[in-house]
Amino acid sequence: MADEPGAGRARAAAEMATLSAAREATRLPVDMVFTWVDGDDPRHQAKRRAFGEGRGSGASAGAPPAPERWYRSVGEITAGVRSVVRHLPWVRTVFVVTDEQRPPVDAELIASGRVRVVDHAEIVPEAYRPVFASTVIESFLHRIPGLSEVWLYDNDDLLHFAPASPGLFLEDLPEGGAALVLRAYLAAVRRALAAGAALMPPPVPRANPYTMGVANAYRLLRGRVGVPWNKVLVPRHVTQVYRRSTALRLEEEFADVLHATRSLRFRSREQVSWGTLAYTMERRWHPEDHVEPWRPLDRSGELDFFDFLHCRAAGSCERRWAAVEASRAPLACLNNVPSFERERFWKAMKRHGLGDPLDETLTEQPSRGGWEAP
Repeated sequence: MADEPGAGRARAAAEMATLSAAREATRLPVDMVFTWVDGDDPRHQAKRRAFGEGRGSGASAGAPPAPERWYRSVGEITAGVRSVVRHLPWVRTVFVVTDEQRPPVDAELIASGRVRVVDHAEIVPEAYRPVFASTVIESFLHRIPGLSEVWLYDNDDLLHFAPASPGLFLEDLPEGGAALVLRAYLAAVRRALAAGAALMPPPVPRANPYTMGVANAYRLLRGRVGVPWNKVLVPRHVTQVYRRSTALRLEEEFADVLHATRSLRFRSREQVSWGTLAYTMERRWHPEDHVEPWRPLDRSGELDFFDFLHCRAAGSCERRWAAVEASRAPLACLNNVPSFERERFWKAMKRHGLGDPLDETLTEQPSRGGWEAP
């Protein structure tokens, strides 16, 4: 049941006061980074075709067509950025990383400097552009000019439906400084899935690029670094936390691996999961960090995961949308929301106080130099 207007305002004011105090108490500046792309943009679609999508699965041949759900959007980035501003006011700057596009983010947030749009050209060397794999783009995020040493990462399907305190991501140390809270699971799980799929007869699908990326990282970390099997960590699909210094050290010590995986513009079964490298070596180089393991029945209330993959028609997932509206999770994921549910998505966002969608004209692409579709 929705709150009475007065009660809702009072609760919101109390939450903001609590979070404002948390912001003052946060010793370290912490930024947030989103990655976003408009897959319906004809220029972006043409760029993907021009660089090989649909011409086979080899590294030199490009990649098979990506599922439409990887690129589609119903306005999650608009709501996601607003949810950070509302529920994580202690976050210093929100960065939105994109590829020659203008994300639908409130103009006043950009004008104020609270939100900054970062083009791939600012962080990805020309030799690796254009790049269409989020797993590769993530390996460059630490190069954002002015990014804080400790920073958070949200994929564009992650939102915050309640206040998220710094303590969800950082733990103060008695001697000063902070340890990271790494929400992770063991890479050995994905390694086993990949190995099992390889033993199955040909009609059974091979392991997907994500699973293979984790399995590749697992083998690398076990063989080259000698990390025990139960210490190879994979970030969960939730708000993640990283150190810039760890990412820079990875670039030095795994330069050959990163060059090879960054050279694959599309998601590939040959890539090595950067997130797995980063979380595993972060914990190895900073043993004071706290690992929050995945639990099948997590009743903490911190995370709600809503998957709409099997939502086949408008109105077929109403129970799931009702659960979204009822969620008070500080960390929430709305996975695979279909395009035909855009109106229903925004109805749920309004219930969470995240407003209306931006005018569609704001997503039109401005004329600019650089790449042109052939």
